[in-house]
Amino acid sequence: HLLAREAALAVGQGIFVGVLLGVVVYFWQRDLPLAGVVAGAMILNLVIGAGGGVVLVPLSMKALRIDPAAASAVVVTTSTDLMGIVVYLSLATAFLATFKA
Repeated sequence: HLLAREAALAVGQGIFVGVLLGVVVYFWQRDLPLAGVVAGAMILNLVIGAGGGVVLVPLSMKALRIDPAAASAVVVTTSTDLMGIVVYLSLATAFLATFKA
């Protein structure tokens, strides 16, 4: 139940922030593929961060009898930053191959 609620909030927040940032990038650079990359990366990063980092990491640590408050902040920050970079660069590569070829 907690995971479903967090996922729903992350999707809503991701769509709102991603679309808003995509519109800003489009009007700033006049480049629709770039706006799509930025919007898509923001949406996916927030969904991955909420689902994987905010909920699953603390629950996993609790199951392993590790204090979630002591260790999860470092793991969550590192994993969401890493996934954000991977998602952004993967989307950029896919969009460049599709739209700039």
